[in-house]
Amino acid sequence: MGYQNKVSLMYRTNPSATQAKGGCSTFRTLDVHNECMKKLRDKFPNFVELREKITKNSGEWSDKPRLAATISWKKAYQSSQINTLEEFFS
Repeated sequence: MGYQNKVSLMYRTNPSATQAKGGCSTFRTLDVHNECMKKLRDKFPNFVELREKITKNSGEWSDKPRLAATISWKKAYQSSQINTLEEFFS
């Protein structure tokens, strides 16, 4: 919407294995994960690139390929500084 924003990694944690017991592991499948990665890329094609990664130490996903995202946070921030509401609505 043209508002300035800030990305902070202050509270980012070191993630554990993808399918660690509990949390999303009760419903997330490899197919659901990959589909969500594709949706993220499709919604933000200028900022998200996907690559295939072999999962290690992740329970049922171990040694299987999955999609991983590289997000251009700086590019996304810079984009927020030049867009206007007029451009957003056109």
